[in-house]
Parts: sequence; structure tokens; C-alpha cells
Amino acid sequence: MTTTEPRPTETVDRSKVNVAADHPANQQKNFASRPMTGDEYIASIDDGREIYLHGERVKDFTNHPAFRNSIRMTARLYDALHTGEHVNTLTTPTDTGNGGVTMPFFRTPKSADDLRADRDAEVRTLFDAVLAAARGAVDAEGCTLEVHEESFTPRVDFDPALTARVAAALAPEFGPVPAIPTGAGHDAGILAAHVPTAMLFVRNPTGVSHAPGENARDEDCEAGARALASTLRELAGES
Repeated sequence: MTTTEPRPTETVDRSKVNVAADHPANQQKNFASRPMTGDEYIASIDDGREIYLHGERVKDFTNHPAFRNSIRMTARLYDALHTGEHVNTLTTPTDTGNGGVTMPFFRTPKSADDLRADRDAEVRTLFDAVLAAARGAVDAEGCTLEVHEESFTPRVDFDPALTARVAAALAPEFGPVPAIPTGAGHDAGILAAHVPTAMLFVRNPTGVSHAPGENARDEDCEAGARALASTLRELAGES
């Protein structure tokens, strides 16, 4: 799910590259404007990776009895982003002007209406829609699904003064930057109940999260590190 063109076939050192990210199935430009379908997800993981079971390599793991059901259920979740009664809850139009759709948490809030989606009740609504899609996928495979909630992390807004300091350090290179909350259980969010905290989220050009195609540009990471270092120097009373 990256936005780069497929690279020419070449001999590479697999210990130094992300083979999954380099696979053609993960490099199609159309994923910049929409999520994968179920079939595309299956194609994206059938990328030459080596999987072993009981000491033997599984060559066709997408159809192997040990893996095929979980792969198919995941594929059905991808399909739920394209069709079905929950598609409008699970997706939202992109804010890049490309006319595509993405998952709601990849959009930058730009109005009061957008911010309403950050409320815990909206998170619950989205969770219920994902759970319903998962149950449909499981039922279709003749299986059962039991879900037990172990925890729920509510929205955390970071310390305004500290957030402003970090934003000011970023301003020379990026101008105004959005201040967003977290509900993902980040360490800084947990500590926010006890000490002033802030986080700096480095942008991902593809919008892909927790997948082989996820990446951040070196220059963006370096800019973030400079901003954090500048903020720490300021807090320490250094010029």
C-alpha cells in the first residue's frame, strides 16, 4: 500500500530491505486514494516471505489450512471498507483532493464537525461497526467469535502549553501544525494524568498504518527530532 512505482527486478540483500514493502502488490498508486480490497490484501502478503510450520516451509500459505481462515477473515474486513451496511461508518472521504476514501482517523480535523469524530462515543460507534464486519466474516467461514473488552483508553488531550512549545519549534519549517489528541494508549497519554506531556506525530506520506507499506521520510523524522531537541533546550533554560 505505498504510492511508489514498482521497482525493476534486482538482486537484493533481504536482511537490509523490507521485502513486503518492495513487492509490486504493495506499490500500486491506487492505494493512495482507497484501502485495499480483500483480494488485493491477499495478493499483498503473497510476496515471497518465508513461513515455516513444524520445521517445514509453507509454500502456499494463503491456502494452507493453518492460515487460510484467518487470512480470509482479514480479507473480508478489507472488503467491508468497500461494500456493506457499515461502509459509511468505516470510511470517510480523503482530505487530499484526490476523490478517494480512507479510514476516519487518517483525516486531519479542520472544523468543529470534524472534531466530533474524536469523541469517545464516536470511537464506540466505529468499534461496533468493525466488530459487526468481523462477525460477518467469521460467520461466513462457519466459525464463532467471542470478544471480551480488556480495556478502553479514552481520548487524551495533551498539555496545551507544552504542545504550543513543540508547535512553535516546528513552525519555522512547517508553519502552523494541527494539535490532535490520542486514544491509542501511548505512554505520553497515560503519563498525561500525572505530568504535562506532549507528542509529536511524524507524518506518513501514504497514510498506511501498521502495515508493510508504512513509512516516514528521513527529513520529516529529522525535523521532528530537531523540534523535540529545541523544546528540551528551551525547558532547560538554554538558548
